[in-house]
Amino acid sequence: MTEPLVQLWLAVLLALMPRASAGRLEPVARAVVEAATSDGERATLVAISLHETGLGRAGVPFGLSCCWRLGMPLADVARRALAIVRRCPRGVAGGLGLYHHGRRCRADRYAHQEMRTRSRVLAHLAAARRRAAP
Repeated sequence: MTEPLVQLWLAVLLALMPRASAGRLEPVARAVVEAATSDGERATLVAISLHETGLGRAGVPFGLSCCWRLGMPLADVARRALAIVRRCPRGVAGGLGLYHHGRRCRADRYAHQEMRTRSRVLAHLAAARRRAAP
């Protein structure tokens, strides 16, 4: 079941970043699928990645910079990011605020930008599912 889901998220990433190669985005798609338990969480991770690294431009995939310094797999770094976002009982926007400044669950301007990106990611996911449907 994991591989079709990875391919679906790879299609989403390629739609979001058409100039990026599938080889560059496949590890990100795999990490997103391994780390998250829902499409909403996966979309949140993609939004974080797009904003933190400029994924699809010149950034390092997944961007949570400790990944490269600590030699951690992308999925482990993604799990750490989600653990922070999940701590906030006020929802994803508040969780992203906590992720950004680490003090409290308060959605900041940057969290609202990421939430708009998250919505865009979910729209691309719906379109990819429609294209994949028989």
